[in-house]
Amino acid sequence: MSPLAAADLSTMDSHSQPQLIGDWKEFDPPKGWLESRDPQLVNLGSGRFCIARFFRIVSMDDGEIIDRIAVFTGVEVLPVGHDGDGSGNTKLKLRMKKHKSLCHVSNGTVIKDIF
Repeated sequence: MSPLAAADLSTMDSHSQPQLIGDWKEFDPPKGWLESRDPQLVNLGSGRFCIARFFRIVSMDDGEIIDRIAVFTGVEVLPVGHDGDGSGNTKLKLRMKKHKSLCHVSNGTVIKDIF
């Protein structure tokens, strides 16, 4: 499962890679839940996001999909200061505040898009 991550793009040029500032795991699925598609991230403004993750539960007997589940998690990314490395360069530090997660069980319907 891919984590939520933040990268500093301000110093990038055509020859450099983004510098990772932080990564967080906002949701730990129960055993047996298989991620069925890429998560969707919606920027709600002011450092707040809603992350939608999609899972399926598969029968161990015949591999048939038993149910599909979408989990919506609210998170807030907050600055917590700067970390200097002694050379005058400072790096922004971030932390993630997790809010509520809500689970939607499809009951036979298929969710195509959320946002």
